[in-house]
Amino acid sequence: MIIMSVDIESWVHRTVFNVPISEQTKELDGGHVFRSTKIILELFKKYHTKATFFVLGTVAEWYPELIEEMKHEGHEIGIHGYTHKLLHDHTEESFDEEIKKTVLILKNLGVKPLGFRAPVFTKADFLYKVLNKNEIKYDSSVFPIKTPLYDGTSYDSRPFIMEPHGQARGTIITPRWGEHPVPEDQFTHGQGRGPLGTGIDRGIVEIPLSVLKISGFRIPVGGFYLRLFGSRMNCLLLKKIEKKNGIAVMYFHPWEILNIPYEICIEKGKRIKLPFLKKKFAYFKIPMLKELEYLLGKISFTNFDRARSYIGETLLVQRNPQI
Repeated sequence: MIIMSVDIESWVHRTVFNVPISEQTKELDGGHVFRSTKIILELFKKYHTKATFFVLGTVAEWYPELIEEMKHEGHEIGIHGYTHKLLHDHTEESFDEEIKKTVLILKNLGVKPLGFRAPVFTKADFLYKVLNKNEIKYDSSVFPIKTPLYDGTSYDSRPFIMEPHGQARGTIITPRWGEHPVPEDQFTHGQGRGPLGTGIDRGIVEIPLSVLKISGFRIPVGGFYLRLFGSRMNCLLLKKIEKKNGIAVMYFHPWEILNIPYEICIEKGKRIKLPFLKKKFAYFKIPMLKELEYLLGKISFTNFDRARSYIGETLLVQRNPQI
């Protein structure tokens, strides 16, 4: 089972550009996230792909018609926060406020989100407590690699259950997801016994991003690594991770689909200028539309919502996720 997910945010939200939150506006975005997301939706329709969209509350406010189209096409909609503020820059109260605000925005658009992914895969001690409080059933914020912004190397790519206060119960070993599926009706409206059926009595299910571990090295997939390693390599990695763990997770962003403006002007005409290496990183192999379409043609993806029926009592919690 290979899950497709998209983090719906604008290029204005990217950490590398360091645009002040007050300047991360629809006007500065210039319709970029709308156009790129429309292209993604058309591609998913062409290849009969159902994905999970983790949406920023701000983008949902800017373009509610995108949410309507996602719903119409049968995609799952989760949350990515309201702003793109990193979790370690939040207090518990400010994070809770953002989650509540985004849940309400989506509720008013006819969506009850069950999943969350943190901006830039950052973390905070209060994450699972706040998610549980707001009836979020699963999280996909752990990326088991180390970068200047986060370190997820204390985990691997296998799902596990996390207590609301942040203590992991163990790893859900999934040698073959779907061999003994839990009936879908057990998960209706969060009433099932499976870990995605309720986040209160079982904890939050954490479904990490995917890496392949070879001889002590971790090779990640998706996003920047789709651009870095290419579509064929990512296709091979996803299939190997799925074979090893029973599940793999793919992700990318709309701003990777279309060219990003090179001239970025914010308040009073002030230009954002990046050092040479940061600029190379910011625009590296963008757009990557061909890479995405290659993957869609080679892999039958599903989304987190469709995977829920395969996560239940048949998946044993066997050991601590610390490695």
